[in-house]
Amino acid sequence: MNMDTETINNHLKKLEELVIDEDKIVTVPSLCTTFNVTAKESKLLLDQFIETNRKAHPRSLALTYILSGLREHKTPTVSIVKEDKLDEKKALYTGEPLCTIYSVQKCKEIDFNSVTLIDCFDVSKSRESPMLVSGYT
Repeated sequence: MNMDTETINNHLKKLEELVIDEDKIVTVPSLCTTFNVTAKESKLLLDQFIETNRKAHPRSLALTYILSGLREHKTPTVSIVKEDKLDEKKALYTGEPLCTIYSVQKCKEIDFNSVTLIDCFDVSKSRESPMLVSGYT
């Protein structure tokens, strides 16, 4: 990450406020917009937040992942998957699918409609610079 320690800590504190205090669903694209960071930095922040939070409160977060790859008949497929179904859904792909964190929220039943609508509204906000995507997996 190209951010200094103070910036990272401020982002992690704000992320905790959004998820834990305000009960928000936070996605990689919404973090890119909120913090004006790249997709890679957004994923790294989420990974760090999840790791830290799970040490203190092991069952407090619900995660979704994006799986992409080929399924039977070499059909390209992209899926949003709950963490507890990850291994089951990976088995449907031929070979190892690309797997990346997509969203985090307080531990409760995940509503995929709510998760996907987050980015329909948040990402359309005006940004000074476009969301930058990198090869982070």
